[in-house]
Amino acid sequence: MDPQDHQQPERQVLVLQPPFVFNIHEHLFADGFHVLKACDSPLPTRDFLHANAQSVKVVLCSGTGPIKVM
Repeated sequence: MDPQDHQQPERQVLVLQPPFVFNIHEHLFADGFHVLKACDSPLPTRDFLHANAQSVKVVLCSGTGPIKVM
């Protein structure tokens, strides 16, 4: 049996308003996570979440303001 058959799917991490530490260490997330960056999407946040973030378990966001999902 191929060992790749038993690999876990990449865990999704949603980045809404990236905290400073994420910007510095973003490359470290690439190996174990599928990073969804709503902050870089042309879609409104609400549409991005609906289309891409159904299985997200982790959210990274700076504490600089409210999250607008409208």
